[in-house]
Amino acid sequence: MAGTGLVTELVEMQLLGLWQDFFPTFEATFLPVLLAAPGILSVRTGPKYASHSCHEDVHAAISITQWTSLQAHEDFLNGPSAKSFFDGLGRWMAGPPKVGHFELGSLRGHGNSSWLALSRSGLSNKSSKPSDTAGVEATFSARCVENDGIMLQLFVCSTENAMRNVVQSAYGSGEVFGMQVRSLGFPSTPRSRGKL
Repeated sequence: MAGTGLVTELVEMQLLGLWQDFFPTFEATFLPVLLAAPGILSVRTGPKYASHSCHEDVHAAISITQWTSLQAHEDFLNGPSAKSFFDGLGRWMAGPPKVGHFELGSLRGHGNSSWLALSRSGLSNKSSKPSDTAGVEATFSARCVENDGIMLQLFVCSTENAMRNVVQSAYGSGEVFGMQVRSLGFPSTPRSRGKL
């Protein structure tokens, strides 16, 4: 499964505890390990907003990590820091994460907003485009590397309200959810975004 182009990894984590308890450990322990990995471009992490209610799911987190290639990600998975990284992360999780890789292109310069909406659907769905795109700054879409029958659309939203509108207007056309980016890290320059 080695790819050559820039790849975006979408990780959905169901947490044993609360997001607000997980976040400080993520920033102090897990984010530095990711940002030290060769081939990492950026890491965006935050709480998930459920599609049916568009309210923050206090037991779920989303991480969107950009790698220079799928091979760079595989090198991290097979590298010396992976075992302790995943063992530590596993203590916070209620089960294995849901992971997918997509060739969305670079989010740099577009994806720095605190609010993202995501729509994942099968290609058989007629449309996963939301009816309300007011406040959408950029849209990215790509097929899943592991299963090209799955499509992901990522909407960079200017406000929480815009994210909610996209999620609610696209509900029913695949799996749709929102995310507030609370941690935005680049190699050697991690920083927090938003409020806890």
